[in-house]
Amino acid sequence: MTRLAIALLAICALTRIAHAADPLPVRITVIADLDDGIYNARSGRGGVDATRMAVADFGGAVLGRPVVIDALNDHKMIHDLYVVQVLPSAQLTDPHGWYRVLQTVPAKTAFPAGTQCRMSP
Repeated sequence: MTRLAIALLAICALTRIAHAADPLPVRITVIADLDDGIYNARSGRGGVDATRMAVADFGGAVLGRPVVIDALNDHKMIHDLYVVQVLPSAQLTDPHGWYRVLQTVPAKTAFPAGTQCRMSP
């Protein structure tokens, strides 16, 4: 029984040393739209600030490791753009094949980075 207790104490001590030597922070990434807009306070910069304040309220650390908040602004799902021709009913051979793809425009060409939507304020 004594050997088991010593082994358990040694494991606990080594575990604490391993945790103390681990300098890596705990990272929380907030995926938010950081552009200025009407929903910015809830899901943009305001959401990132609220996350930082919540971490600060809880002491800014977990198990002795600092908590770092990152903000990721690249959450928009942009797909390729397709130019299609709708086929006349006489040319339909498949019930789901009612169009023909004439051209595919890659997403990075159709929607270049940094462009503003014309519909936004």
